[in-house]
Amino acid sequence: SFEQIIMLSEHEVDPDYIKGMRKAGLPDFTVEQIIMLSEHEVDPDFIRRLREAGLTDLSFEQIVELNEREVDPALLKALRHSSAR
Repeated sequence: SFEQIIMLSEHEVDPDYIKGMRKAGLPDFTVEQIIMLSEHEVDPDFIRRLREAGLTDLSFEQIVELNEREVDPALLKALRHSSAR
């Protein structure tokens, strides 16, 4: 909506960020959640690496928490792989 476009602009979320997140496999989150991801500096590469690690069903809150704690998706992938043995 028009109001959502204004909100995105006010929070400096540009179309390239949204396109990058969708290309990385981000599920359909709300505009407010997209803004929060941007404010928490979650980038499309982090989303892509989480998905490559097999974490495809994370909630918005889990994505933000993993990013805030600077959890390396490669470590998560290694842990999942070693526990599957």
